[in-house]
Amino acid sequence: MGRSSWPVLVLSFFALVGSGRGGGQQDIVGEPVAEGLEVFSIDGLYGYRDVKGKVVIPPQFEDARVFDGGLAPVKTGGKWGYIDKTVKFVIEARFERYGLFREGLAAVTIKGLMGYIDKTGKMVIRPQFLSARRFSEGLAAVEMDGKWGYINKTGVMVLEPQFKFALDFSGGKAHVRLEDRGAIIDKTGKIITLFEKRQHP
Repeated sequence: MGRSSWPVLVLSFFALVGSGRGGGQQDIVGEPVAEGLEVFSIDGLYGYRDVKGKVVIPPQFEDARVFDGGLAPVKTGGKWGYIDKTVKFVIEARFERYGLFREGLAAVTIKGLMGYIDKTGKMVIRPQFLSARRFSEGLAAVEMDGKWGYINKTGVMVLEPQFKFALDFSGGKAHVRLEDRGAIIDKTGKIITLFEKRQHP
């Protein structure tokens, strides 16, 4: 066999390995296995299979994420919604961006602004934020007018927007960015640790 035959054989081998049933190209999305299922795609459509590779939900979505708490964000018609494992849309696809549920709420985007829904799809905190993070210890970091603050689960701003950036609370503390340095605050907004300008939280 001549040396020039090898590239053809190698390409043919990978084409056979990568092809799925029906000739479609299968791709592992890179999402972790969650609740016994992983996301995979064929020909640009996304579905779910179990850890043994058995297809549980055939590829049919424009995009998809892992199941979390029995629900998974999926994209169809250019919008995100949430399905259960029977492929029922528990929350209809109407969001521009999605978030995973934490403490019963998920951040979603409608018309460029972010708010929070519950697991029935009810808008609990109306869309009003430029950015919004997940809830942790009863508070979520949100951005308004270029500054970050914290709201509670009723949407009340408990720490007014004042930070350049803010992360989730853990153990009663959160990392934030002030104008020229990082800091750690408690839930009252009191600075516990102020970093040197060269340090980052």
